Amino acid sequence: MYTPDHFRMPDTDVWDFVDRIGAGTLISVDESLSPQATFLPWVRVGELTEAPILRTHVAKVNAPAHRPGEALIVVMGEDSYIDDQWMGPSAAPTWDYETVQLRGRLSAHTDPQWIIASWQELLRARGADGIERYDPAWLARQAKAVVGLEFEVREVEAKSKLSQNRPAAQIRTIAAQVGATCPHLGQRIASIGSAHADDRDERVRQARLTVSP
Repeated sequence: MYTPDHFRMPDTDVWDFVDRIGAGTLISVDESLSPQATFLPWVRVGELTEAPILRTHVAKVNAPAHRPGEALIVVMGEDSYIDDQWMGPSAAPTWDYETVQLRGRLSAHTDPQWIIASWQELLRARGADGIERYDPAWLARQAKAVVGLEFEVREVEAKSKLSQNRPAAQIRTIAAQVGATCPHLGQRIASIGSAHADDRDERVRQARLTVSP
């Protein structure tokens, strides 16, 4: 994914973004090396001081589509069409969005206790009641029907395309228009986009002062 510096998501936002979305598309290859994609819930475990680990599960009938090995997870946040009428003349319509791409290694688990423990992690991450509310015999039967997946993250590419390349006044207009239907994305455009534009405008002002007679 091509990510210019001004569209790069702040490092401090990346894992909050991944945890908040809580789901993403796993892209890998099957036994015939044909690309496969499955949208799945994910839960992050472990500390960020180590290699981040994500866990999920799939039905056994779906498991052959995602053999262990190198894989990619794409986490998409909110997105919005940006009307050129919001930006004035000499502007083309575009799209604002946030996404994180995680590259790493996928492994499979069939141990029922590992799978049940991963369900517990997923429930806790979403603020749901623990797994203790389920009948153990029922859990054991369900665990036999799925395969657990673990993804070791080795590379992160995170992009926040939030109109940072537009003038500050236009960014404020865009944020208001988007915020009317997508409040969270509107807030992100207002904070990230405007901060970048303000910093850019200040650098331009300082440069003009430097070359002034």
